[in-house]
Parts: sequence; structure tokens; C-alpha cells
Amino acid sequence: MKKITLILIIGLSLLTTTVLWLLGKSDLNLVLDSGWRSASQILALLGTVITAQTLILSAKISKLEDWLDGLDKQLHLHRWLGSMGFIFLLHHPILLVVESLPDLALTANYLFISEIFSYSLGVISLYLMIFGFMCMVFVKLPYQWWLRSHQFLGLSFLFGSLHALVIGSDLAANLPLRLWLWAWLALGIMAGSYSQVWLKIYGRKLKYQISKVEVLPDTLRVKLKPLARPLKFLPGQFVFAEFSLAGLAKESHPFSISSAPSDPEIELTIKRLGDYTNILPAAQVGDLVVLKGPFGRFGQLTGKTDLNQVWVAGGIGITPFMSMLRAEVYESSGRAIQLHYIFKDQEKAIFLPELQELAEKLPDVKIVLHETSTEGRFKLAKITNILDWGTVTSIYCGPEPMMQSLSQEALALKVKSDRIHFEQFSFV
Repeated sequence: MKKITLILIIGLSLLTTTVLWLLGKSDLNLVLDSGWRSASQILALLGTVITAQTLILSAKISKLEDWLDGLDKQLHLHRWLGSMGFIFLLHHPILLVVESLPDLALTANYLFISEIFSYSLGVISLYLMIFGFMCMVFVKLPYQWWLRSHQFLGLSFLFGSLHALVIGSDLAANLPLRLWLWAWLALGIMAGSYSQVWLKIYGRKLKYQISKVEVLPDTLRVKLKPLARPLKFLPGQFVFAEFSLAGLAKESHPFSISSAPSDPEIELTIKRLGDYTNILPAAQVGDLVVLKGPFGRFGQLTGKTDLNQVWVAGGIGITPFMSMLRAEVYESSGRAIQLHYIFKDQEKAIFLPELQELAEKLPDVKIVLHETSTEGRFKLAKITNILDWGTVTSIYCGPEPMMQSLSQEALALKVKSDRIHFEQFSFV
């Protein structure tokens, strides 16, 4: 239902833009007669509205995260809409160039900075957008530089907004369209300023100190004790953490919390995947860590009536489930839970001793280990003790191909689509 509502909201915003643009035309035949220019104009308008929506989605607004069932889904939508907005806006000057040929002097106004101020604003916006998009999608940058490349898109939107405000086009003569577009420009600029300026300066940052570090073959377990007010979170959520280590850039990375909300300390379990996480084993007891959050709705995706649950964790995807299991020790949800933990081999697995202890403490929880090096690929159909999959709620966390495959298997087993949940932790 939320997905349909979301599609309707985005669709209606684009339809409203199109209708307002058409209503401003004194003669609709002019739209067809100047086809290239008309297509360029409407793509620019639609691309601007879509880009404003991507900026709103990037703002980490709690209410929006609640409605979209988690920051991971919010940022995936942000990425998808951002790509669509880029394509639309890129075709705005391209189609104008096609229309202007063979007049090279006019063509140059659309591609290069000139004495025409309004056009130059559009050109600056164009190249900032292209540069930012190329850095994000096609160039492999260190994480901190990849994050900063987003600022080029924010600047592009700002210059594009100025271009739209001063250009002598349909907007100048069409008051309803002008007000509609100004509203979206204002929302986009406010959202961008909120995420890039306000949150970085005034956003809630909680200081913690490392109390324990456990270095495993390809993961790291870090326990943190609060130096002031502790973080309040729900089972299955994650935080953005900034570690203060020599040689480590001052940047925040998302890590799932593996401790329960009632535990006195927070535990982060981190997969060593890149430059940043490969330096973290040098962390020492007493080092400062700044947390931002919490984020995510992974542990709250199911309702109180979802009493028969199958959890599937792949690799480091066990982390949010550990938080949820540990929370069950403090307060049982009364659900019948099967946790299937998939790992390559015993050396790569984490939490095995504690999982055995939890299985003994929690009578409603069944924990099944699946070692792919000896047992092969895991499949839901191998779970033989479920009589009616239509009553099952399934939750997955792990590599994206695994979650997509399991989702398809669940649908084939007649699990209802609204009872299939997963967290896409590779969203950044």
C-alpha cells in the first residue's frame, strides 16, 4: 500500500507539472510545431521536480524514514529518482542544441558560459551535475570523496534554481507553474541545506569511548560505553559512527548495532571491507567514537500479529538479528522464530557460542546454522518444518543477491509479499 501511495505521489507531482505547463500554452499546436524545444522544456521542469524530491529523500528526516520503512529504502529511492532526474535534466540542453543547429553561435550559448547571465547559470548547473554524477557512479573514489561529490549536485541544483528563476521562458508568463516550481525549488534547497549544513553542525552527536575491541579474521567487534547521555535505539537499528584514530579520515560510516537496547554498552560488529574498516583494528580501549542516529526500521517491519517468523542472515547480516535476539532475552515477543544463519565456513562465522546460549535461553527461538562450504547453497525449501508458508513472515539481511533470491523463493512458496522484509545495508 505504501509503495502504491508513493508512486501516486511522485506520479501526481509530475502530472501536475505537465498539466500546468500545458495550460500556460496559448496554442497547443505550438507544442507540436516546436517539438525539440517543447520536449526540452518539459524535461527540464520534470527533472527539477524529481531532483528536489531526491534532495528531500537525502535529508534523513525521521518521519519520512518511518513511512518508507527504513533509511535503506529511503536512500535507494533517492538513488533511483536521482538517476531519472539526471537523465531528464541532461536532455534539456541536448534537445536545445539539436533545435539550434546549424546555428553554432546559438548552440554555444547552451554549452558554454557566455555574456547571457541566465544561460550561463544553466551551463554551470549542467557541468556541476555531470561532474557530480560521474564521480558518484563511474569513478571509484575513497568514501569521503564520494560523499563530498554529492555537494556538486547540491550546487548544481542551486545554480539550476537561479537559472529557472531568471530565465525568460514559460515560467515568466505562467504564474501557477512558476509558483509550483518555486515551491519545489524551495523544498529542495531547504532539504539540501538541512542535510549538508544543519545536521553536520547541529545534528545530535553522542560521544562514546571504546571499552573492548575484539579482532576476528575479517570482522571487528567493538564495545562502546557512553560518556554522557546514552543512545536510545530499537533492536535491529544502525548508527553512523566516527572513530577517532590516527590516519583515519573524520567521516561517519553506517554500522549495525548488535547489542540489545537494555545492554549497558553498545556493541558494533564491523565487516572489514575497505580502507576505512581495514584501519579500525588499530582501535584501542579508551579511543573516542561519535555516534549519530539511530536509523533503520529493520526490527520494526513486522506487526504484532506476525507470530510465525523465519529470519535468514547471510554473513555480517547476522548483526541486526543479534540485537533482536538479545532483546528477546530481556522481553520475549511471544513469536515463534526460526533463525537460519548462513556462512561460508566456521572460521568466517561470528557469534556461534552466543547463538548456542541464546537457543537454550529462548524456547520460542530455533537457531539453524548453514555452512555453505559443506552444505551448498541455502534454500527456503530446505526448511521442512513449516506446514503453511502463507502464515509465515520472512526477514532477510545479507548480500543483496541473496536477499533478492530468497524473496523470489518466498513468493514461490506462497509467502505473502507484504510479509517479506529485508534490509539493504549496501545503500551507501
